[in-house]
Amino acid sequence: AAAASRRMDDAFRGYLAERGPKPVPLAEMTTLVTGVVGLRLAADAVLGLWQRAGDPHTDAERAAARSELLSGAERISGWYHGLAASLTGEGHPVPLPLTKDPAAERRLAAAVRRDLRDEQGRATATAVRIVWTGDHIDAARRLQSPLALAAARARG
Repeated sequence: AAAASRRMDDAFRGYLAERGPKPVPLAEMTTLVTGVVGLRLAADAVLGLWQRAGDPHTDAERAAARSELLSGAERISGWYHGLAASLTGEGHPVPLPLTKDPAAERRLAAAVRRDLRDEQGRATATAVRIVWTGDHIDAARRLQSPLALAAARARG
């Protein structure tokens, strides 16, 4: 991911250095590039949460929460695949930003409350990481509105 980020940065710098009219307005291009950076930061944060974690919980204890997180991540990922397709010039429409899913948030909270508490009834470190992961996934969703607008404007 770091190498891809450097390549994108180099390409953006080249775009900025080009003389003449830009095929995509600078504001829209900047929004799209910073959106990629924001998405990468959210992904890095999730990886950081789990790479250093010693997790005493079994897969069965985390199954419901993991299922909710994966479902949300797949939904968000699908949207970004649609956005990428819309920027290829092959006529794919820019997808509408996804709305918040309160039912999924309630299911995740219920799974954490039910499966990830210690003997005193407090949320465990794993539960906290799951909640933070859910928030980072939602941050990726919240990036969608400005990205969709920029992509639509960039397409003309």
